[in-house]
Amino acid sequence: MASAFVTAGKRRGEHASGEDYTPNVGASGVGERVTKVEPRAAFLYRAHPERWQVVGGRVLPLLGRMPLMPGLNNVELDERTGSLRVRAAKAAAEERGWTVIPTSTVVPGSGRSSYLYRPKGRPDVTLCIYELCFPGSSVTQADTAGWVAFLSHLVDSGIVEPSPLYVLDRMRASAISRLDRAINKVQRAPAAASQVERIKAEIEVIEAEIATRTVAVAPSLGEDLEVSIDGDEPALPAKPPAPPRRRKRTRK
Repeated sequence: MASAFVTAGKRRGEHASGEDYTPNVGASGVGERVTKVEPRAAFLYRAHPERWQVVGGRVLPLLGRMPLMPGLNNVELDERTGSLRVRAAKAAAEERGWTVIPTSTVVPGSGRSSYLYRPKGRPDVTLCIYELCFPGSSVTQADTAGWVAFLSHLVDSGIVEPSPLYVLDRMRASAISRLDRAINKVQRAPAAASQVERIKAEIEVIEAEIATRTVAVAPSLGEDLEVSIDGDEPALPAKPPAPPRRRKRTRK
C-alpha cells in the first residue's frame, strides 16, 4: 500500500524530500529519583536499665524511640524559631528511668555528626544512619555491623550504664526456658536444631557478661520509718545518762 502511494506520488510529481528528525524532549523534569519510604518524624533514642538484648556476641541495650512531634509526649514547637522544645519530654522520660541519647552521640571516626539523617529530596523522612534507603524504593535495609558498633559505643563510653545483674539473671532464665522448649521441638522437627544452637550461644554470652561482674548491686532497702498515728508522737531513743560531775577539792 505504501509503495503504491509513493509511486503514485512520484507519477504526479508531488513527493517532497525531507530529513531525519528527532524531537528535542529535553530533561524528563522528574530530577533525581528519591526514596519512597513513608514519612517518618524525627526522634531521639533512649535506653532503659531493664531493656537489653544479645546481639553481635554481646549484651547490648535494646533502645527505644522518643518521637519528636509537637503535642506528643510533652514536645512543643517554638513558633518564633521553628525549633522543637524537648526539655519537658526529656525530663518526663528520665523520671521513668530512661536515658535520652543526644543525636550528637556517634561512633568516633565515623565521620558523622548525628545518628539521624534525612534522605535527599525527602525532608519529611528522618532515619537512623544505620537504616539504608534506596532511590525509587520504599524498602529500608539495616546496617547491622554499624548498629552493633553504635550500641557497643554507648556502653563502652559510659553513656549507657552496663546491664544490672538482676536483669542478666532474668535474661538467662528466659533463655534457658526457651532452650528447653526448643530441645523438645527438635524431637518433632529436627530442622529446629539450629535454633537450639543459637539459644545456647546466647546463654554463653549472658553468662560471660555475668562473670565479668565482681560486686552485685544490693537491692535498695530504704530506712525504717515510724509514723505518728492519731496525734501520738513516735518514740524517741532515750538519751544516754550524763556523766557524773566531779567535785572540786578545796584546800584547808
